[in-house]
Amino acid sequence: MLSDVLNISADTAIKSVFSADNKELIKFINAILYTRYDPETAAVEYLRPEFTSQKIVAPEDGEVNMTYDKIIADMVFRINDNVYNIEFQTRHDNTMLCRIAQYQFGILGDRLRGEKFTDEYEGTVSLPHMTVVQLEKSSNVPDYYKLWFLSDTTGDKILQKFPIIKLWEHSIQDLIKSGKHLLLPFKPIEFRKALKGNAMDEKTTQDFIKYNRNVRKAILRLAKQEKLSVQAEEQMLFAHNHLIKYFLDRYIKKDNPARKDAENMLVVTERPPSLTELIIAEAKKQEAEAKEREAEAKEREAEARKREAEARQEIAKREAEARQEIAKREAEARQEIAKREAEIAKLNAALIELLAKTEGTSNS
Repeated sequence: MLSDVLNISADTAIKSVFSADNKELIKFINAILYTRYDPETAAVEYLRPEFTSQKIVAPEDGEVNMTYDKIIADMVFRINDNVYNIEFQTRHDNTMLCRIAQYQFGILGDRLRGEKFTDEYEGTVSLPHMTVVQLEKSSNVPDYYKLWFLSDTTGDKILQKFPIIKLWEHSIQDLIKSGKHLLLPFKPIEFRKALKGNAMDEKTTQDFIKYNRNVRKAILRLAKQEKLSVQAEEQMLFAHNHLIKYFLDRYIKKDNPARKDAENMLVVTERPPSLTELIIAEAKKQEAEAKEREAEAKEREAEARKREAEARQEIAKREAEARQEIAKREAEARQEIAKREAEIAKLNAALIELLAKTEGTSNS
């Protein structure tokens, strides 16, 4: 990892550059793995880079103990449906092949957590695409790390190859032409051994200064030509500046005649926000927006309840008015009925009286 020899965190040095702009990351993957993602439409998701390796220890007393080792990868991310892992090595590490296996299965296990295969008894898994970027020159570095996966049931062997990008083999122009320009800020590392062994040598220091001025010019030229986003430019310049300052403080002695020129090369800039800070800021923004939406929802709910209460009051009022109207009409109807019944009774009485008179006349 880069932080093995440099006094800066991997998050600041690597993630700040490679996560500054998703489009630039996609272009980089297209350049190193010959993929054909569309930077405008491909979806990028940064995945958890920490995994836990479980180890069973059986002591002599027969009690089984479990130990856990934390494994931290440099960068793990998804582009569309494919997962990628980029590891940065400053110098050769003879444990790298074992770590590759740990990263592969750690990432795979994390991806499969909570998932189910369509067929209960058969499934296919794909390992993440991994690339190792070696920053400092070493001898006899191959083009690939190779890992054989052996089936203990069939004896079949599957070869997985992991490309190694050897930064010292790529000039500034090579990185720009090949689309690997995100590696430009890390070019100062090529001078670490020379500066460490020649802390007082003016020529070595001047070569270091001249080379890194060209690196900075290349980054600024890419941005001016709009081949680099503002966010990527800021993070690349910051990472490059940070590395220059590290080498200045650690390897170029104060009485070196060229130290003043090296100090003048430094650019005083505020550090752009790191990926972690951007994620925290975005999370806080989303939390604030969620609270605002919740408050709006509660306000709408209260308004709905108010309208519901008013509607109920209006319904109750109208029902009361309707009942009053019905009662009034019923009373009027009863009065009308009673009036008509009285009139009918009066008519009946008159008719009876008339019939009685008529009957009396007939008898006489």
